[in-house]
Amino acid sequence: MEIPKEYAQNVESLFFDGGNDIYAQLIPLWDGEDDQFDLENVSEKELSQFSNLKTIDGTIFPFSKEVRDLFESKGIGIEE
Repeated sequence: MEIPKEYAQNVESLFFDGGNDIYAQLIPLWDGEDDQFDLENVSEKELSQFSNLKTIDGTIFPFSKEVRDLFESKGIGIEE
């Protein structure tokens, strides 16, 4: 799902929760029992669109070590 660049600059935090409506919109019959939405890869280019991103909640979907390292290098806190 693409977020128009003019909106991306307003994103300061991301909250991943299996109960968020967005998941049902993307995969209507998703049961939450797989790793469909786990963040295993995030590029610097993708992350750079969110210039004001400060925190990401990582309590529901685990992040790979590579993703965690990238977040940390950009000063983005991971709330657990």
